[in-house]
Amino acid sequence: MFEQEKINLKFIAKNKNLLLFGEDNLKHLNGLFNMFNDILIQESTPYTLSNLNTTILNNNIDVIIINSKENKEEICLYLLEILKYEDIKVLYCQNEEEEVHFEMLNLSNTSFTKSINEELLSYKMYSLLQEKAFDETKTLEDTSNTYVDSFEIQIIFIRDELHHLSKIIDEGDISESNIHKVKQSINRINKIFENYLMYSKKIKNSMKYFAAMLNKVDLKKASVDNIESFTYLSRIIEDIAIFLDNYFIKRNFTDLYVVEDSLENSLKFLKNSFKAKETSTDDSSLEFFE
Repeated sequence: MFEQEKINLKFIAKNKNLLLFGEDNLKHLNGLFNMFNDILIQESTPYTLSNLNTTILNNNIDVIIINSKENKEEICLYLLEILKYEDIKVLYCQNEEEEVHFEMLNLSNTSFTKSINEELLSYKMYSLLQEKAFDETKTLEDTSNTYVDSFEIQIIFIRDELHHLSKIIDEGDISESNIHKVKQSINRINKIFENYLMYSKKIKNSMKYFAAMLNKVDLKKASVDNIESFTYLSRIIEDIAIFLDNYFIKRNFTDLYVVEDSLENSLKFLKNSFKAKETSTDDSSLEFFE
């Protein structure tokens, strides 16, 4: 169920460092922890607590998991102080045999229990880190490694957003907000095509054409009579998401010419499907794309 999130997390976590603070009894989650660039495990003691801020700074910690039965009040106090200055994500592992520690729950970005499986925690971790990771791609230094990493992260987020939008449009949600999100995703793709190597000029031109087409959509003229046109729109953004995954993540270039022709024809068909829907009352036509 959460397999895609687990795959995506690898691209984000490989440049981040994790601190497991407390008991080392989460071995069944090592597959997830090993996705991180580095993992540090520390027992909760008065000494490690008093040096927690130094540990976070010296080891460039991005994510901390609190898994301690001891010193919870003290941990909360130290974390509250640290979070004033450091941008780290806090996960709390609630011991199932103990009462819920509400202060720690309120302090944490998310929580889980020891019995959680790797897939579900991957989903939680991915949801927690993806927004921050997308912002970071704007500021990463342009070295060969960070260039590729930031590029892949952007593609993954856009791909996932398009799959999500396709699904909710299929469910009948053609709100202005969702169409705006489609526009944003297509504009992000065009920006990537401007700054990264894209071999197909035909696909670049089709995506620019798609963006221009979406900018002219007038949802005030939409009705249930046009739901078929939005179904076509859903299929196009789904196909674009699949193309992004195949071309930029899986590096599969074999069907590029098929994609070129398919995208061009689909966009023409979409535009025609939105045109000239005659009303039964005033003989006027509805043109979503002027």
